[in-house]
This record gives sequence, C-alpha cells and structure tokens, in this order.
Amino acid sequence: MKKLSLTGIIILVLLVLSACFKEEGTEDYESRELDNIRSIEIDYGSTDITLESVETDFIEVMLVLKDNGPGIRLEEKEEKLMISVRSDITRLLKINKMPKLHVKIPSEYKGDIIFKGSSGKLRGENLSLSTDHLEVNGSSGGVNLDFQDFQSNLFVKATSGNIDIKLDDANPDVAWFLQSNSGNRNTSKMFVVKEKEKQETKGVLGSGKYLIELKTSSGNIRLE
Repeated sequence: MKKLSLTGIIILVLLVLSACFKEEGTEDYESRELDNIRSIEIDYGSTDITLESVETDFIEVMLVLKDNGPGIRLEEKEEKLMISVRSDITRLLKINKMPKLHVKIPSEYKGDIIFKGSSGKLRGENLSLSTDHLEVNGSSGGVNLDFQDFQSNLFVKATSGNIDIKLDDANPDVAWFLQSNSGNRNTSKMFVVKEKEKQETKGVLGSGKYLIELKTSSGNIRLE
C-alpha cells in the first residue's frame, strides 16, 4: 500500500508540474505594413506592455505567453489598425502567468498612436517617434516613457496610476502642462515653471513646438 501511495503521489506531482509549465515561454507574433494606416490603437488592458521604436516600415507585436491561453488580435478597418490581447477571464486567477506584450513601432510613422489600458503597465526606453499624436489612456497601471528624441505631441491620462516621462534631448522644444487632483507633480530643473496652481503646473521650453499634457486623479506625475 505504501508503495502504491508513494507512486500515486509522484504521478500527481508530475501532473501538476506538467500543467504549471505547459506552454511556458511560447510567443504569439504578428506584423503589419503601415503604408495605408493613419491610426494605430493598442488596447493592452491588464497586460504589461513594452514599447520600442525601430528603423523599419512595419509594426511588430509579440505576446509572450506563460500559459496556453489566447493570444493577439489584429483588426484592420479602413485606415485604422486595432491591436488587443484576446480576453481570458481565467488569467485573473493566474497572477504569475500573465502574458507580456511587446510592440515595435517604426520611428518614422506619422499617424496617430493611441494606447488604452487598465491595470497594465506601459514602459518604453530610448524612444524616437515622429507621430503627430501619441496618446495614453490608463487607469491604475503606471506609464513610464523615456524619449531619446522627442518629436511628438504627447497626451497621457490616468486615474491612480503614476506617470513618469523623461526627455533625453539636450534642448527639448515643448510646451508642457501637468494636472493632478491629489497626486504629486515633480519636474527637473530643466522644466522652469511658468505658472503653478493647486492642481496644475505649466511651462515652455524653446518655442513650445510640441505639447506634453499629463493628467492624473490620484497618481503622481514626474517630468524630467
């Protein structure tokens, strides 16, 4: 009996481990040319997302999966490309198995780029984008974007999520506006404050060619 019990336990453990590691590290990959696309809308929901700018003519989307659940959805309608992660309610119970989204956007793309998220975090480093309109609408997930070359109009709005924007340009040419109801607003010395009120801070660098508008309800804002 003891032998049978031990064998049963070993089999059970192997089955559990097999289920846990099933499809570990698999990827769902999609790419599209953007010749006729004027707007890109990316709904990342509760999935953490990494943004990268690249010297190509097409967009690349990769979802790293830690389970055997659904992957990426790409829909093209007229001149708009919509990207999202297919919903799977069971992932709410698998915190350690949430997928990770990685999006590569051409540096020279001129159309609108709009991100929509809830609890997912958006992060981008060494970005160089030429889009006229870069927009992020989030909720509790943080937004952390580092621009190596800033040539866009940027609009970020969140509720309780923190917003952290960094410009690596030596001489950025921007008009900036920060608004928060109860969160903190912090800027580096480079961003000389022109006007400051209880919930708003604004200023201009250079001629103010590009606009940075960052808004939160209870989250903190940092611009440097």
